[in-house]
Amino acid sequence: MTEVSNGFVQRVEHDNDDLTAVNAARVSFAKTSTELDERDIKLLKYLANHDHWTPFSHIRIGMKLDYGMVLTAQLFNELGPLGLAGAQWHINGAGGLNLRMSLYGWLKMLHCPVLHMQERIAILNELMVYAPASVEVFTGMLLPEHSDSVLVTPLDSELDFDPRFHDVTFNLKMPIAIARQWFKHQVGLTRNEVSRRYVSDKPEFFKIDEWRGAPTNGAKQGSSGVIDRERLFMGDFEDVPEAWSESDVYQFSDNLYHWLLLVGVCPEQARLALPQAMLTEFWETGSLADYARIVKLRLDPHAQKEVRDYAQAVDEILTNSPDLASIWQIAKEKA
Repeated sequence: MTEVSNGFVQRVEHDNDDLTAVNAARVSFAKTSTELDERDIKLLKYLANHDHWTPFSHIRIGMKLDYGMVLTAQLFNELGPLGLAGAQWHINGAGGLNLRMSLYGWLKMLHCPVLHMQERIAILNELMVYAPASVEVFTGMLLPEHSDSVLVTPLDSELDFDPRFHDVTFNLKMPIAIARQWFKHQVGLTRNEVSRRYVSDKPEFFKIDEWRGAPTNGAKQGSSGVIDRERLFMGDFEDVPEAWSESDVYQFSDNLYHWLLLVGVCPEQARLALPQAMLTEFWETGSLADYARIVKLRLDPHAQKEVRDYAQAVDEILTNSPDLASIWQIAKEKA
């Protein structure tokens, strides 16, 4: 875990299995499970029945479909709607389609008219290796036992160092204002966030170490030098007889929030009393290529300092991850 003020960035190690989808869903309730049980299976069924797809999109699976060039081209045309599922593809010289995408994307792809039953079964068998409970609740059928297939094989070795075909999941905790900047990055990414429609514990607020001045020279965004904190909150400004510190505002907001809950206001409205400095927490999954784009843009000197701090934390974690460091370097060079 890398701390950013009183927020953090942490890599989530998981097995691309049913528990991954369960814990991604339970992020909304600020909870996790360590072992899959009947309650978790019930949750998976609920998610599937109501098409809550994002938890299943944190599971990323790669396969090569050896169909030949003509059938691959037809299948490729069916993949357009699956962009939201983090799909990455590469067609080799023989017409083999290397495809890495979320479990949700694979399950949706099974409806493509190009696929015959034998091909669907081959893909389903491979998906069952990773997340059998999730596959079963989506398909609603008992699947045949695993059998070898020449149609579905591992990804080509030439993609071992392709950043598009390596995914990582992070748990991030940051103020809402910064999260909304971070969420502008959408392509290839899946997120599940803590929701105050479901949780009403004591909110946390981002610790501001120093306040910066307004931008100069007519700039519309950014900031200038540090403002003296003591002068800032001593009411030493014209027409401002008494100034509040951020801690005063945080405490007032917290009191108002819990008062609204106490008198029976619904959580989904009571949360509107909380400021943008409130910390929010979320899971996020994307390829190394996706994160290289985020880091490149958010480490730019023109980006807000707070969002640069989070991008720097992501960069440091991946740079120091033995299993991903070399591929991460390639991703940054290509971004």
